[in-house]
Amino acid sequence: MSESSLLHSVRLDAGTLPDVRLFRTNCGEAWAGRIIERTHARLTLAPFHHVELLPPGFSDTAGWRSVVVTPQMVGRRLAVFVGLETKTTRGRPTPEQAAFLNQVQAHGGIARIVRTVEDSHTLLTAPL
Repeated sequence: MSESSLLHSVRLDAGTLPDVRLFRTNCGEAWAGRIIERTHARLTLAPFHHVELLPPGFSDTAGWRSVVVTPQMVGRRLAVFVGLETKTTRGRPTPEQAAFLNQVQAHGGIARIVRTVEDSHTLLTAPL
């Protein structure tokens, strides 16, 4: 299974979980501004500015898992951040991806590399 089809399958499965919402995220950069000229091969913007979509290493999917907190916290529901990095069996995370996952975990979020839909499902339904 390719990484993109795994990512699609993970998102479909997560959509069946009532307390989980995941969104596809894209890292990269873009340029924004007023369109001066547009052809099939060229786009001219002025004035223009650089836009960083998400920082390098941000997970393929991000969202939350809603949890009920303990009675000591008045039984309120909270959203726990989720970041999943999908990789094939041979895929390896970049140093930036590994650092992002480590930061999310260090701050109480759910963040892992998932290689199968089952990996993701187990992670998203496990007790916290």
